[in-house]
Amino acid sequence: MVASMLPMNVDGQIIPKDKQLHLGVGMFFGGWSYAVANDRSGWKPVIYGMVGATGIGGLKELYDLAGGGTPELMDLGATMLGGAISVGIIKLCSIKRKPKLMVYGVIDDKKAQLKLVYTF
Repeated sequence: MVASMLPMNVDGQIIPKDKQLHLGVGMFFGGWSYAVANDRSGWKPVIYGMVGATGIGGLKELYDLAGGGTPELMDLGATMLGGAISVGIIKLCSIKRKPKLMVYGVIDDKKAQLKLVYTF
């Protein structure tokens, strides 16, 4: 995941370096905000992650509006997309499946056994 946040210098690249940086910052702040709220239940960490990425993107655009750069709506969109990617990956990787209990019998020449096996 860290490698995907690094900007790549390729001739004729499709995505401008500026948008790649916004995507990387959004991924960082989205993941960080998710981690801060991870002790909460349900979808609250996802909401925190998206609000964190959107908030940092919004602050950057306000800075640009105040004369610090060129404000672009696509910059905010790239930051939000980065947050959605990192939060989505974390959420998908943290889904806990319920283990299944399998019960089966084994009959040897001398004895019969009942085995319980957990599968994940």
